[in-house]
Amino acid sequence: MTGGFRQRMAWLHTWVGLWMGWLLFAVFLTGALSVFYEPITHWMQPERQTAARPAVDPQRALTHAQRLLALNAADAAQWSIELPGEEDYAVHLHYAGQRGPEIRMDPQTGALLPPARDTAGGRHFITFHYELHSGMVGVWIVAFFTMALLVAMVSGIVTHKRFFADFFTFRPRKGQRSWLDAHNALGVLVLPFLFVISYTGLVIWWPDTMPAGVRLFYADQRALFGELGGAHFREAAGPAPAARTLAVPDLPAMYADAQARLARDSHAEDRIDHVTITHPGRANAQVEFSGGHNYDGIDFVAAHHYHYDAASGAFRSAEYDDEMVGSGDAPVPLVAGSVLRSLHLARFGGAMVDWLYFVSGLAGAGVMATGLLLFSVKRRSRKLAEFGRHSARVYAGIDRLNVAAVAGLCVACIGYLWANRLLPVALDERHEWEIGAFFAIWAATALHAAACPPARAWRQQLGLAGLLCIGLPLLNALTTPWHLGRYVWHGDWRAAGVELGALACGAALLWTTAILRRRHGVGAPAAGMATGGRR
Repeated sequence: MTGGFRQRMAWLHTWVGLWMGWLLFAVFLTGALSVFYEPITHWMQPERQTAARPAVDPQRALTHAQRLLALNAADAAQWSIELPGEEDYAVHLHYAGQRGPEIRMDPQTGALLPPARDTAGGRHFITFHYELHSGMVGVWIVAFFTMALLVAMVSGIVTHKRFFADFFTFRPRKGQRSWLDAHNALGVLVLPFLFVISYTGLVIWWPDTMPAGVRLFYADQRALFGELGGAHFREAAGPAPAARTLAVPDLPAMYADAQARLARDSHAEDRIDHVTITHPGRANAQVEFSGGHNYDGIDFVAAHHYHYDAASGAFRSAEYDDEMVGSGDAPVPLVAGSVLRSLHLARFGGAMVDWLYFVSGLAGAGVMATGLLLFSVKRRSRKLAEFGRHSARVYAGIDRLNVAAVAGLCVACIGYLWANRLLPVALDERHEWEIGAFFAIWAATALHAAACPPARAWRQQLGLAGLLCIGLPLLNALTTPWHLGRYVWHGDWRAAGVELGALACGAALLWTTAILRRRHGVGAPAAGMATGGRR
């Protein structure tokens, strides 16, 4: 680390980018995929998909649900009824002490439906994106690497003399110069996004990454959110009535009243979607209707709740939950944190912003990938030797890590979707097997990259990822009653979008593989290292 300030920043950018780039590529790729976690989850549960979605009478569905629960779970301490939504046409029934698969009911007839397969769905990509499926240890690791990314971005800006001119410059088939142009162009294009997404990602986890201030005043961090966020009462209708003998609760009538209250208190399109009966069949039974639920892809954000006495059907109270901001009188820092959280999770702008985040996330992953490849190409062309007599061996190892981190992760991501269709539907803890398949495939690609010359490993793994993407619609058609044409015919664009996206990614990966094959490894990302140039 010698020379002037710019040279020192170049050294910092190079080495921080290398050591952090492998994991950051994974964080950005899975973060981009997590933007569409709902369509991915929808595709991964074909049992919830239906060709026809007739209008549902919620009051009729509640009558059927109440009858089934009274017949099968009369002694349970609590019943829960989840009314049909966009994700599933069926009614979901739950009760305290329930075991086995989920209970799904036809809302029109009251007939039981087959349970949907247990899957981690698109939430797998969300969880990996911020905690690597490792709990708080993973959160700390991702937070540390995110701070390193901010360092790499600042040092990269200092390093470039022609910052904006580089954005309009691309010289194909020029080896190192081409990779540098691609890295510069992508970096300049998504630089604002990278800064915003990195900083807001750190803010989301501030109670855990900067806990000193919280712990100074709160013995338990959760007390902070219990005091400043959480529930508060908006309306009440006097004290609870005295306990008396319980009649059969009139759920349809109470539903109509709760829906009218929700329409007044919230958006007109919001609907009551959850019903909870506490102590069913007992004198102190209570009924709660919930609606206007909002989820950010990680956890619950907000909902309205309406409480009724089960015996008389009398309204008791209304409650509103807001996870972060509460009633709106929270301190400014907490409100600011909630805004930054919404900015990171794209809770605004609808489909247009979702696509913007998705494309920007892929471009961010491209910045990491081109930076990693530029490191290898530069050292191959200049025959640098930062590690002395071990340099060739270290560079060869870096080449192989590049293959596993970039191409291997692509194989693992599409392999995860294949595992959803190939694993037995009735497998216990099936979602854990899917996640296990993801990591097993990634580990297998790392072993393949270690055993193969890098140039060949690039071609084979990118080609495999492309074939798996292209073959995903065919696999779906062979293993479920659904296929791409049927999705389009019935207007299920969420499921169709997953398969169309897989086809587009597959075409891009196979095109890249074809280019590498035509060049026979010349100018390929990892060809021609001093001692590892075999193809």
